[in-house]
Amino acid sequence: MKKVKLFIIASIDGYIACPWDDDMEWFAEFPNPSKNDYGYKDFFASADTVIMDELVYNGIMCLDVIWPYKDKETIVVSSFARESKENIRFTTDDAAATITQLKQQGGKDIWLMGGDVIASLFDLVDEMQLVYIPVIHGNNKPLLPEKLKPSQWLLTENKAYDNGVIRLTYERK
Repeated sequence: MKKVKLFIIASIDGYIACPWDDDMEWFAEFPNPSKNDYGYKDFFASADTVIMDELVYNGIMCLDVIWPYKDKETIVVSSFARESKENIRFTTDDAAATITQLKQQGGKDIWLMGGDVIASLFDLVDEMQLVYIPVIHGNNKPLLPEKLKPSQWLLTENKAYDNGVIRLTYERK
């Protein structure tokens, strides 16, 4: 069965990096002499489906980049109907039902991204990879949404990098 996963880069005071808001400077300028990807490539390869909210989708579309998820099925949870294109499907349907159905299919895991999607679907998350950059950022985009239901998580991996960055992998108990 597929897992629903998060991969989040955050400051040690618990705020996230958001490339669509030009808020990557603190992360991009942090020293990384070993050129670590902090597990991102392996995480990226572990998923064949990406579910994101409109804010993330629109933000990526505003960047001057080639669509980074061309080899993955992308589902954009949208507030209004849009025409799907290539491997990008827009849906106004119940996202929880969509994920529940996707989890039953074969293949790789499901990557959930975007504050609204994470907030509304957090109860379906099976695994989180949290990468902490040792800076105090003080931004207003918290690592996790407010008012989540209490849940317990098991630390399954921890990795410290030579520049002080740590990656913690948690699975839902």
